[in-house]
Amino acid sequence: MHTLYSAEAYNDTAFEAWVEEGIQPVLPATLELFNNLTRLGFEIFFLTGRDEDKRNVTVENLTNVGYSGWTDLILRSHPKP
Repeated sequence: MHTLYSAEAYNDTAFEAWVEEGIQPVLPATLELFNNLTRLGFEIFFLTGRDEDKRNVTVENLTNVGYSGWTDLILRSHPKP
Protein backbone atom coordinates (compact mmCIF):
# COMPACT_ATOMS: atom_id res chain seq x y z
CA MET A 1 0.00 0.00 0.00
CA HIS A 2 1.73 3.17 -1.18
CA THR A 3 -1.14 5.64 -1.11
CA LEU A 4 -2.12 8.08 1.57
CA TYR A 5 -5.80 7.87 0.73
CA SER A 6 -7.49 5.00 -0.97
CA ALA A 7 -10.88 3.63 -1.89
CA GLU A 8 -9.67 0.14 -1.02
CA ALA A 9 -11.14 -1.70 1.96
CA TYR A 10 -8.96 -1.52 5.08
CA ASN A 11 -6.53 -4.41 5.32
CA ASP A 12 -4.72 -4.67 8.67
CA THR A 13 -1.89 -6.79 7.26
CA ALA A 14 -1.24 -4.36 4.41
CA PHE A 15 -1.43 -1.37 6.76
CA GLU A 16 1.08 -2.93 9.18
CA ALA A 17 3.46 -3.64 6.26
CA TRP A 18 3.10 -0.02 5.12
CA VAL A 19 3.89 1.25 8.63
CA GLU A 20 7.00 -0.97 8.72
CA GLU A 21 8.26 0.70 5.52
CA GLY A 22 8.59 3.94 7.49
CA ILE A 23 7.91 6.16 4.50
CA GLN A 24 4.65 7.80 5.50
CA PRO A 25 4.47 11.32 4.02
CA VAL A 26 4.19 14.45 6.09
CA LEU A 27 1.01 16.50 6.03
CA PRO A 28 2.45 20.00 5.44
CA ALA A 29 -0.25 21.84 7.41
CA THR A 30 0.25 19.53 10.40
CA LEU A 31 4.02 20.02 10.36
CA GLU A 32 3.51 23.79 10.13
CA LEU A 33 1.17 23.69 13.15
CA PHE A 34 3.69 21.53 15.04
CA ASN A 35 6.51 23.98 14.27
CA ASN A 36 4.42 27.00 15.25
CA LEU A 37 3.36 25.43 18.55
CA THR A 38 6.90 24.28 19.33
CA ARG A 39 8.20 27.78 18.62
CA LEU A 40 5.62 29.17 21.05
CA GLY A 41 6.88 26.81 23.77
CA PHE A 42 4.17 24.16 23.74
CA GLU A 43 5.15 20.61 24.66
CA ILE A 44 4.00 18.23 21.94
CA PHE A 45 2.84 14.67 22.62
CA PHE A 46 2.06 12.31 19.76
CA LEU A 47 -0.65 9.75 20.50
CA THR A 48 -1.15 6.90 18.04
CA GLY A 49 -2.99 3.63 17.72
CA ARG A 50 0.22 1.96 16.55
CA ASP A 51 1.54 -0.79 18.79
CA GLU A 52 4.66 -0.31 20.90
CA ASP A 53 6.65 -2.59 18.59
CA LYS A 54 6.35 0.13 15.93
CA ARG A 55 8.14 2.76 18.10
CA ASN A 56 11.50 2.74 16.30
CA VAL A 57 10.07 2.95 12.78
CA THR A 58 7.59 5.62 13.89
CA VAL A 59 10.29 7.78 15.51
CA GLU A 60 12.51 7.40 12.46
CA ASN A 61 9.67 8.34 10.12
CA LEU A 62 8.65 11.36 12.19
CA THR A 63 12.26 12.55 12.25
CA ASN A 64 12.76 11.98 8.52
CA VAL A 65 9.73 14.10 7.59
CA GLY A 66 10.76 17.01 9.81
CA TYR A 67 9.36 16.52 13.29
CA SER A 68 11.86 17.07 16.09
CA GLY A 69 11.75 18.18 19.68
CA TRP A 70 8.48 16.55 20.70
CA THR A 71 7.99 15.65 24.35
CA ASP A 72 6.68 12.12 24.04
CA LEU A 73 5.31 9.49 21.69
CA ILE A 74 2.52 7.40 23.19
CA LEU A 75 1.82 4.06 21.52
CA ARG A 76 -0.49 1.17 22.37
CA SER A 77 1.06 -1.05 24.99
CA HIS A 78 -1.26 -3.96 24.25
CA PRO A 79 -1.74 -5.36 20.75
CA LYS A 80 -5.19 -5.27 19.27
CA PRO A 81 -7.25 -8.38 20.04
